[in-house]
Amino acid sequence: MADAHSTADLLQIALGKTSDVDLGKDDAKTVAMLRSLMSTVRGDALDGVPSKVINAATDLIGTLPKAPLWFDRAAAILLAPLFDDRPRLAAGLRGHDLRQCTYSSGDLRLDLEVESPVDPTSPSGDCRIRGQLDSEVPLTTAVPVAIFLANTDCLVTSTETTQDGRFDLTLPAGVFDFAFRLGNATQLIGRLAVP
Repeated sequence: MADAHSTADLLQIALGKTSDVDLGKDDAKTVAMLRSLMSTVRGDALDGVPSKVINAATDLIGTLPKAPLWFDRAAAILLAPLFDDRPRLAAGLRGHDLRQCTYSSGDLRLDLEVESPVDPTSPSGDCRIRGQLDSEVPLTTAVPVAIFLANTDCLVTSTETTQDGRFDLTLPAGVFDFAFRLGNATQLIGRLAVP
């Protein structure tokens, strides 16, 4: 009776790199099964992607929102999280959960309220975000706001604050970065998980 071979040896035999003499009955079965498997894999051809699908995907890229030209993650100043009551959500108006978060950097402060869900029957779990951007030097003009998927330049939505720094928007469940353009500087908060 021939000695049992290792799996690596049997694979080398199935690939035709070594001789299959001295194979026992079980090892010969394993080699036959490996050869059949390799033959099936080699003969399995995938269907090509139709050009119509490729063209539609290419066209879709042009419709996706693009990061504003002013946004520069490398030059952004991070707003440090000061407070987040996420573990202890308060009951908000009309039965919605209400979460409050505060971020700060130097003389800038950002207060956020996350109200969820906007529509309890919606599968997307959209949440209303209300924000107030405050500074020791009063804001006198609207401030552009851009919301990105966390740690990417993939723009989800954008808006502007009112002259007193307020803004209101709706976001689906996920993790996001908020960027604000103040003069020539970009302010960027850390992660905000919604809800």
